[in-house]
Formats: sequence, structure tokens, C-alpha cells
Amino acid sequence: MKSPGRLGPFRLPAMSRRRVLKMFGVAGASGVLSGGFPGRIRAAGDCEGDFCIDPALAAAYEEAEGEIYLGLPISAAVRMGSRLRQYFEKGVLELDLLTGLAGQLNAGQALVQHRLPFPRPAALESDDDHLFFPDTGYNVSFGFKLYYERHNGAERLGIPISPAMDEGFADRPQVQYFARGRLEWHPEFEGLEELIQLGSIGPELLRLDQQSVFAPTRAPLAFGMQVHTWHAPEPQLVTWRAAIAGATWVKHQVKWSDVEPTETAIDWSQLDAFVGAAEQFELKILVSIVEAPGWTRAAGGAAGRPDDLGKFEHFVRLMAERYRGRVLAYEIWNEPNLALFWGRDVDYGEYAELLMAGYRGVKAADPFALVLFAGLAQNGAGNAAFGINDVEFLRGVYAYKGGLVRNFFDVMGNHSYGYRSSPWVEFDDFAHSSEILYLDHPSFYFKRFRQIRRVMEEFDDGRRPMWLTEFGWTTANQHIDFPFGDLISDELQARYTVEAYRMVEREFPYIQNMFLFNLNFRTLGRPETSEHGFGVLETDYSPRPAFTSVQQMDKSVVSPGRIG
Repeated sequence: MKSPGRLGPFRLPAMSRRRVLKMFGVAGASGVLSGGFPGRIRAAGDCEGDFCIDPALAAAYEEAEGEIYLGLPISAAVRMGSRLRQYFEKGVLELDLLTGLAGQLNAGQALVQHRLPFPRPAALESDDDHLFFPDTGYNVSFGFKLYYERHNGAERLGIPISPAMDEGFADRPQVQYFARGRLEWHPEFEGLEELIQLGSIGPELLRLDQQSVFAPTRAPLAFGMQVHTWHAPEPQLVTWRAAIAGATWVKHQVKWSDVEPTETAIDWSQLDAFVGAAEQFELKILVSIVEAPGWTRAAGGAAGRPDDLGKFEHFVRLMAERYRGRVLAYEIWNEPNLALFWGRDVDYGEYAELLMAGYRGVKAADPFALVLFAGLAQNGAGNAAFGINDVEFLRGVYAYKGGLVRNFFDVMGNHSYGYRSSPWVEFDDFAHSSEILYLDHPSFYFKRFRQIRRVMEEFDDGRRPMWLTEFGWTTANQHIDFPFGDLISDELQARYTVEAYRMVEREFPYIQNMFLFNLNFRTLGRPETSEHGFGVLETDYSPRPAFTSVQQMDKSVVSPGRIG
């Protein structure tokens, strides 16, 4: 196949614009322009056509040189939570109503999120014909490179997130996706400036969002439980109890060091047993991958991240190949903002790289499996040798390499524990001035996830769903760091658990799944551990009050906020 040509600026022919709008059932542009394309679009109050630029987005449109790089509006502005969004022929503008910041949505990424990552061809050194992006591993070459450089592609399009490829359309035999758009090669314009065009992805994304965001879904809030079956003689007795409690998901933490203790030995038997036991009761599976084996790290030891992320990517790919279509979701690590689990000083850039490696490993073997950002530990620390505040850590990961990480996970994981308070209580001025332990910082409250959500929105990621991959309340226990469990009776644990589920179902529709921590860790006979007080089964597997309450809890309710 010929490579895209080397021609100049893109001008979209008028007939092409009308054909695209008609194809997607969007009204034509007559009356919207004050002259021929690219004429100036009239202010909203002076609009004769169906759609005009919303006044709140007008400045952002001008700044983006919208007449060239966005084209005509194809929708009215749409309120989506705390965001105002308007669709254009070649992209999307969005206004954060909380901060007042407006700009372009990463429309290219949003359109192909479910297809990422694309295969990576051999890297080419940057030269007259090729521009190589080491952060994503893709080249921008020939005519695409020329367009990218002439049109300030770093700002207008962002980084490449795919190779140049054939999507099966005769009129555009090669395309390449970027964070904010798509470039297309149109051979029918050979010898003309229109040979390389900025793709009209706005109507495609509008149709996708109308199906997945605006359309009623009537999806109940999913409920899962974290379990432990490693070396259990009958793991199906654990998963059976999760099933009779009404869970539809189970989560298991999987230590890489347990599965691959040496570089020459790999043992899937315990994970096989868990997966089989979950499937016996039609439970969906989330696994959390943690703890690199000592042979992957020069420092040795039994905890922490690997030195070579290629080894981690390879292990994750092997797991996703083995359990393709059976394990439906993978959480990449556990609480990486704590040195206890990171194995050394915490570093948000290091976690971003690990997450990207894990995503590549999963998607290479099972493109339909979900990849989760790890749930972070709620804390207010600022010492990398101990831990980093979860809100600031997340902000650092999002900011790393210009937000690259947004291309490498499907769901935001979150850990929400209530410490000594009910799920309804929030941090306030009284708590701030209080010297009472476990009340004097926002991280000590179940609704800490709202601050995590605000960071997501700050980085233009408010469309992404959240899962609470751990939530719960501990009762009395022997662990030195969890004395607040003495304030939570068995009955309070039961009540708070049900109230938390009901509140999230009713008030926070962006949360799609909740995993109670935990089902059966008390049965392991380790009362000195932090997990012991959270368990809802006794040491002899008899139910504690929280198990009974969860079992009786209605999990089929769909509140109005979850419909559309």
C-alpha cells in the first residue's frame, strides 16, 4: 500500500461536511455560517440554524482555531454532571462548571478507548520521513508527519495512540489516531491539499455517547466481595458463601511472587482453583496483581515492584492468556501510594509506568478484559519513604508525561473505608479543628472517593467509571494501626455496610461496582493482621451480623440517577 502523501493544509470540502452530517442524522449547516466555510459562526443569539456554539464555549473555540480544527457544531451543548459538552465535526469542547476551565476533550482517545492498545510496529528513528514518540511507541510518518508538523500537532492533536493503519474504509485506506483526533489519507485527492485530512470524528463520538452515556441503562450497582482461597482445601465453600450473600463479583489478590517464585518455575494451580470455584457459582472475577518476586528486583525481598517492567508485562500477558474470557477485570497493584506495598520510596511516575505495562500485557492477550487503576490507601502523609496522600498521588499520576496514563486504564479503582465514622459523615470545620484521632483529616471518611473524583474531573477524566475495589469497617482487632475498630460493634459494622451500599447506589451513579472487604479472612486464624477485623464470616465460617445484613440487602434496586 502507498504511504500517505506529503501535501499541505487540510480544507474539508463543503459536500463532505454535509454528507457526514446527513449520515448521522444531524441537521445541515445552512443558516449557521455567515459566509462560506470556513466562515465565522454566528453567536448563539443570532443563530438561524439548528446548532450554534454555546457562548460558554466560544472563547475555547476561538483559542482552538475551531473554524479549521473543529468545524461546525453538530449538537447543542449538553450538561453531563459537572461538565458542559458540545460536539463539533472534528472534535469536542468541554467546560468544567466547577473550575470554569474549558478546552478540547481527548476525542480521539475517547472514540477508540475500547480498542487500546493498538499493535506497535518496529520503532523508527526520527528523520525526514518519521517522527518517533517513545512515550507511546508509535511513529508519525510521511504525509501524516508533514501535516502534524505544519499544524502544530503537539497542541492540536496530542500524542499518537495508534500506528497508521487500514480500518477497511475505501475512501480512507489509512488513518492514524491521536489523543484529540484522527488523521486520514484520502487517495482520491492525490496531488491536492485535501490528500491528508483531519477526520470528522465528532459525529462518531456523538453517536457512541448517545448510546453509552445518554441512553437509559437501568444497570443496578454491582456488589462483590474480596475473598481468600489460596491453599484452601475446598475453595468452592468460600465462593459459595459469596454467592449466597448475593454477590455477583469476587475479588482475589494474586501475588506474582506466589505464582512465579523463581524465573524458571510458574505454578497456576491455586489461581486455577479459585477461578474454577468462582465459575461454579457464576461469579464474575476481578484479580488484583501485587508483589513482584525477589528475582525481579536487585534489592530482593518479598514485596515491591519489579526493576524490569518488561517482566511484569510478560507475566500479566501470560495470566490474561490463560484466563481469557474468565477473569473479566485486572487491578494493577494495591495501594501503590504506600511504601509498604511499593517496596521503596513511593513515586507516582513509577506507578504510571507499571500501570501502562500491565495494561499492555492484559490487552495484548484479552482486549475485552477491564484494567483498573489500583485503589489507593486513604492517608494524609507527605513522606515518600512512608506514603503519599492519595489525592496528591493521583494528581501526580495524571500529570505525569502530560496525562499519558489516561490511555492505559478502563476503570478508576478506589478504596473507601469509614474508619470510626458512619458512611454519611463528611469532614467539616469541626473535624478539622478536632484533636480526636481518626476524625481530623479528610482521608478518614468513607466518602473520600468524592475528592478522588474531583481530581479525575480536574484532568478531564470525569467520563470514566469508578469501582470501590475495597470498602468496609473493621471491628475490634489486635493490629496496632487499627485501634478505631474498638468503636465499631458487630451491629454497627452491619448497619454501616448496608447504608454505604444504599447511599452509593442512590447518590453516586458514576460508581458501578462495590467490593466488600472482606468475606473470610477471619477463617485464616490470624487475629494479629489488619484484615481480621473486617471479615464478615467468623473463624468457623458462621455468619457475623454484617454477612446476614448484606445477604438480606436488596441489590436489584435502580434509582433514577442510574437511568440515563
